Amino acid sequence: MGPDFYAENGNELYDLLHGMEADIGNMLNFILPDWVPHPAALRLKEKKDRVGAIFSERLKERETHPEDWVEANEHISYTLNDHATAHLKDFYAAHHTLLMFAAHTSTVASISWTILELIKSPARFNSLRQDLLQDSNRQSSPHLQAFLKETGRCYSGISMLRLARQTIDVPTTDITIPMPPLYLYLLISLTMTLTFILTPINGSPSAG
Repeated sequence: MGPDFYAENGNELYDLLHGMEADIGNMLNFILPDWVPHPAALRLKEKKDRVGAIFSERLKERETHPEDWVEANEHISYTLNDHATAHLKDFYAAHHTLLMFAAHTSTVASISWTILELIKSPARFNSLRQDLLQDSNRQSSPHLQAFLKETGRCYSGISMLRLARQTIDVPTTDITIPMPPLYLYLLISLTMTLTFILTPINGSPSAG
C-alpha cells in the first residue's frame, strides 16, 4: 500500500482485518440479511467504515504533498496514476481489504508461517534441511508434509463455522457429511446470539 499506510495505520489495519474475519464468519451473517443490525453486523460495519476512513485520510495527505509520490513504486501510487483506475479511488478501501484477505489466507501466508516456525526452532529446521537434501522426491517428503500440515492446524487462514444444508457424499471416498438437524442450527444461533448480546460494542450510536 505504501510506507505511509504502514507507518501510520499498519497495526490498526492488521487488527481490523482480523476483526472483520471473525465477524464475517459469524453464524448470524449466514442466516440473516445484512441489513439486520445484530452485533456482528454492527461490528463489521464499524470496522469497514474505519478502513474507509483510513484510506480517505492517507489519500488526502498524499494530495497535499503530491511531490513526495511522483516516483513512488507501490500499488496505490500506480493505481492513482493509471487513467483506468484513478477515478475509482473511492473503492480503494474495499479493493485493498480484499487484497489483504487474499494475502492473509493464501499459500503465501502458509509458507510464511511455516518459515517463521522453522526459524524459531533451529533444530527442527536443520532436521528438515538434512531430510530434504537426502530425499530425491522432496515435494512428497513426509517430514515436509508434516510441517506444512502442522502449520495449517496452528495458523488457519479463515476461522468460520460451516454447516451442510444437505447430506453430502464426498466423491471417490466413503465419507458422508450429514446435514445437521434443525435444532442444532437453532441451538448454535441461540448460543452465539447470547454471546454477542453479552459482548460490549465500542462506538457511538450516532456515528455514521
